[in-house]
Amino acid sequence: MTSVAPALIGPEFPMLELYSKGLTYKIGRPNCRSGHDGALHAWSACGFEPDIVRPLIRPFDTACETWIDPAMYVAVTRL
Repeated sequence: MTSVAPALIGPEFPMLELYSKGLTYKIGRPNCRSGHDGALHAWSACGFEPDIVRPLIRPFDTACETWIDPAMYVAVTRL
């Protein structure tokens, strides 16, 4: 799990359950570059068409329901 900003009022996690699952919590920018090579190779060699993956964009007040959606690309916005 990665948070891009530190929580000033700490998030409350079920520590014992997360410990037994081996969860790692990082604060900072995620390393998005690590997945680029495979996607670029698929695009260049296999005819990958990223336009067919449409984003699911919902209002911020529905974030909890939106983030658990099984869609491939999910985002929330305050605009």
